[in-house]
Amino acid sequence: MPIAASLARFIADAAQCDSLIGTAHHRDTAGAYLFSSADRSHITQAAFLNLFIAWEGFLEEAFS
Repeated sequence: MPIAASLARFIADAAQCDSLIGTAHHRDTAGAYLFSSADRSHITQAAFLNLFIAWEGFLEEAFS
């Protein structure tokens, strides 16, 4: 896969992770979080792990 395509896929994956974290931290009109603190933490951790996996994939494709 060309490096530009690998980079584009990594950027899309990173944007998806960012969106997931942002969604987890949304608040309702009264200012209360839509998800519990534990849920927000787990969602953020999962998104970070997905970002790390995407980065590893990008590096593999870049060096091969």
